[in-house]
Amino acid sequence: MEDIRILTHITGCFGQGCISGVRRITVFNIKGNKYRLIVDIRYSSQTIFIKYVLTHPEYDKERWKDDPYF
Repeated sequence: MEDIRILTHITGCFGQGCISGVRRITVFNIKGNKYRLIVDIRYSSQTIFIKYVLTHPEYDKERWKDDPYF
């Protein structure tokens, strides 16, 4: 089991990720940039909450930013 404390540890395990300017959100490109995985990573508890799995066009509409969670 990996000790996940910072984003570089996650990207080393799971590929590319980028931190959004919206709260604690990290966005991963999946399947050659065809899909976006939006997660909330709580490093202190080493917990990942999956918020959305979207196609790239759905992600580009940015409707996920209207979620009150963000």
